[in-house]
Amino acid sequence: VAGNLVATADHGSGTIALDNALAVTGSVGLTSGGAATVVEANGLDLGASTVGGALSATATLGNITDSDALAITGTSTFITSADDATITLDTTTNAFASAVAVTTNGSTSSHVVIDGGTTTLDMGASTVDGNLTITSGHATGLTDSGTVTVAGNLVATADHGSGTIAL
Repeated sequence: VAGNLVATADHGSGTIALDNALAVTGSVGLTSGGAATVVEANGLDLGASTVGGALSATATLGNITDSDALAITGTSTFITSADDATITLDTTTNAFASAVAVTTNGSTSSHVVIDGGTTTLDMGASTVDGNLTITSGHATGLTDSGTVTVAGNLVATADHGSGTIAL
């Protein structure tokens, strides 16, 4: 697809399954009351997305980024398959209501940056081969519900006045 792709499941709990190696040159926006899966053959730029269930996003040959806010109710899983690919989800209005799991491959240059906006950021089971930088603007801050393995440095920021970090 040359340009942006917006996929919408109109049924209340409808799902989106774009799991056959898309090739989109622009952003991919998702709107679904249920789960959503997207596999991009190259890099994946997530545009404005609202997913009522779990989100699984994979970039096979490039990085994962966001160009607009992500509002995900279920567990979010972000995977880069290529060596040294990065995950950068730094839109400050992102809202992850459940755990966020990330996996990168390669050397210590496979960095991950996640901004949970004003919601609690719960890191699920994750493996980051580079640095992990995470931010939450909620009073309950940052937590983990799975083992988080980071080969490089961890930078955790709770930017709410009384936010906590419990990793």
